Amino acid sequence: MEDGFVKYIQLDSHLPDGSPSVELIHPGIFEKTASAKKAHPLIKQAAANLPERTDGIWVLLNAMGAGEYWGSNSNGDYFPEESLKFAADMSSTCPRSRDYGVKTFEKYAYPYRHHINKHPHRSIGERVKIAVWNDEMKRVELIHFLRRDSEFDDFGEILKVGAPDLVAQVEEGRPTPVSMGCKVPYDVCSICQNQAKNIDLYCDHLKYAMNHVYSDGRKANAVNLFPRFFDISFVNKGAEKTAAVLMKLAGHKEAARISGNRAVFWIAEGVTKAASEDRAYCVPSAFYAEAIKLAQGKDAGEKESAIVKKTPSNIESESTPASRVNQEIGTTLVQATEPNLPDACLKVLARHSLPNALSTLTSLGIGLKPHEMQRMVIIKMKSGVRPDQIGKPEISTDHIQPSLASLLRSQVEKRSSFRDPMRRRVLDLLSETPEQILDKIAANDEAAQIDISMTEPSLLEQAAPLAALAAALFALYRKNVKGAKLPQFVESAFKKYPELPAAVVGAGRGRLRVGRTIAHSALLRCGAREGVWRRRS
Repeated sequence: MEDGFVKYIQLDSHLPDGSPSVELIHPGIFEKTASAKKAHPLIKQAAANLPERTDGIWVLLNAMGAGEYWGSNSNGDYFPEESLKFAADMSSTCPRSRDYGVKTFEKYAYPYRHHINKHPHRSIGERVKIAVWNDEMKRVELIHFLRRDSEFDDFGEILKVGAPDLVAQVEEGRPTPVSMGCKVPYDVCSICQNQAKNIDLYCDHLKYAMNHVYSDGRKANAVNLFPRFFDISFVNKGAEKTAAVLMKLAGHKEAARISGNRAVFWIAEGVTKAASEDRAYCVPSAFYAEAIKLAQGKDAGEKESAIVKKTPSNIESESTPASRVNQEIGTTLVQATEPNLPDACLKVLARHSLPNALSTLTSLGIGLKPHEMQRMVIIKMKSGVRPDQIGKPEISTDHIQPSLASLLRSQVEKRSSFRDPMRRRVLDLLSETPEQILDKIAANDEAAQIDISMTEPSLLEQAAPLAALAAALFALYRKNVKGAKLPQFVESAFKKYPELPAAVVGAGRGRLRVGRTIAHSALLRCGAREGVWRRRS
């Protein structure tokens, strides 16, 4: 089997019979529990012989079941029994064409958070100890170890990643959604037999009618052959909630455009088609996976034959370096999730002349968004400033106000494109779930679409001219920022105003050396110089 596309098979927290998908194993006691009655004999034997450990817990995972018995999952993915129970050769020389099935869990799979699975050292436990096919229950069962606390070396560098919150969650018996990663060469449509190596090759059955039952009794499913499992991830939400988030986002076309996520538009089309036919729409797991791929920084065109999928189980009930930020997460995504400047900050900025406000922001690596420029114009107009008195958006070190920079210090960490704060935002973003990221994009989009006439009735008659003025000022502002040549601008600003570095790094965070080293180390090198402001639109 050649490298194909990655799928994330999402499990709900409980099986249809009410038993948990994830269950704590007490070594030597498991065989006396209710779950042991259904477990495979090899699972019972392994559980009885597990060593007692204080650094973590042993977990039983009741994984996906065979499609012939359990049907497809809620996102339309179907795993044939023969594909799941095949026992691959455990040697490293096993050919890819036979490297699939239940035993690949033991060869490749580690526990992770949210599919951040590029390196095993990011795992929150150890490789799967045992994985078996339970022929009576027609499902995969496995045991793995989940680490309680992180371990560090003498210099504070992390050696092993722990998950105390997840360990407590399992120990307390709380619902614990899990998602498993596997690779398959292609999807096969159960209706037309089309083989799709990526979502661009999806037929309309899989794109718009997943899990739909046609009048002749046939059901549209994506049949998954030769799965090679490599990842067990603990996630925040189950399949139904994540599908709901995507369909909510589909209504925010601007947010979808910002995220660059083509699948969201297909979801919007699918929702429309389903509504016109008076049926429910099922979000294909591959479309949801586009959000994960975006969040983890995988270029949608990185591999022509690669698509990422996140699919729910068919046993269902209900540190990135800043120099690689574009490759790892995408500057556009970081910008799309950045919080808007608080209205209090915009009011402070509006009290200064436009050149002073914009030059100071630029010296801190902060670029305005279009609706923020509009808000500043509105505040100025309400205070009695006429349009011809607003001024031009000039960018010059002569206009920088260190006192204003000090007031804006709290926004540097949230909005500056300097290397260190941007790097921290990227790392924070990588730790978030795709649902949280998509919600941020949608919220920012909603804020950007607020109509002047709705928020400022007193300016109703001037709404159109104000919007045109703000747009013109913003276009000129972007042009001036580009012409300022940001690395040189910041270098000159730091030399001219020695107090600026303190505003950038904050009290107690150290000092920045004045000069070229400051400018070039502070600015994010891959696209966050002039490009950050050029792409704000």
